[in-house]
Amino acid sequence: MDIEMKKYIWAIAAGIMIAGVVTIVACSKDNETNQSVNPAFSSTKGGTTLNQLRNVMVAYYAACDSAFQADSTTFLSVCANNDTTNFLKVTGISSEMMAAYRTLALQELEDFVKDNPNFKPDENPCTSCSYNALPRLGTLASATSGHMAALVPFKIGGNDRQRLANCISWCEIMTTPCGMTACISACMGEYYQVNYHIFDRSHEIILCLTKACDDAYKQDSVEFLNICKSNDYDAFLSCIGISEELHLQMGELMMYEVQAFAEENPELVKEADSPCHDCAMYALPRIGDAVSNRSGNLEQIAYLSLDHCLFVCGLGCTSVPAAYPECVLACMAFCLLH
Repeated sequence: MDIEMKKYIWAIAAGIMIAGVVTIVACSKDNETNQSVNPAFSSTKGGTTLNQLRNVMVAYYAACDSAFQADSTTFLSVCANNDTTNFLKVTGISSEMMAAYRTLALQELEDFVKDNPNFKPDENPCTSCSYNALPRLGTLASATSGHMAALVPFKIGGNDRQRLANCISWCEIMTTPCGMTACISACMGEYYQVNYHIFDRSHEIILCLTKACDDAYKQDSVEFLNICKSNDYDAFLSCIGISEELHLQMGELMMYEVQAFAEENPELVKEADSPCHDCAMYALPRIGDAVSNRSGNLEQIAYLSLDHCLFVCGLGCTSVPAAYPECVLACMAFCLLH
């Protein structure tokens, strides 16, 4: 599949992932009889409970983001008024998504307690917050300019998982899926906004990509290098074990972070000059060369000081969203190793 075709696929898939607004539902008792599925939710099934819960959270935020981007005034008004009925109408969040979100959250809390038998929820710092979830979501949407989905880290673990357990415990008092899911989303979104810094998720993704490339090279260096040399993106993703869907999420997260940083530091944009303006055409061959030159230990670069290269390369690769993660990785290998 060539780059132009992947650009087209990226546009469609990203639209589905970020939009997810088709179904119109009412909130009375969460409209349990409505069984329609949000497009963004269709990809949340499979994997561990925690992974499924992360995916449904991303889909939930993405639906909110789309509503904000389509009409921020209406979305913020609905949230500020805590209007659950119209919140579901403008976001198109389905009853199935909310039911799955609630079920997965309760199962994750049960799993966490099994893994951590001494766990006791922290005292809720705001006992009334559970009932003000939509105003809090509106504040988050405004603060991120409708990019709440990009707040969610690439993987949930460690302190994130404990915070999630606390949020679920605090939000259990909301008796309907509509109330509980909004409460958890607000609770976790506020945590991510405060505790994650710019490029944190991009660092995670670069680490994931470099390790996947190293592993593929060590398993069959000839095949890996041949795929890179041919610049075959479909074969490359298959070889390193990353799905097209996950690849799209990686690109979305990385592009959001570099754009957010650029908005906060406009003076640096003028000075940035990417060393890899032609990364789209040569990204995979460059990755292959970098992995080969380091004998399958490219992962080591993920522990270097990355922010400068991430920003410069991220700006230089924005013209090729379909190949964005690979373009940034190839550019960073050049940036860090030359």
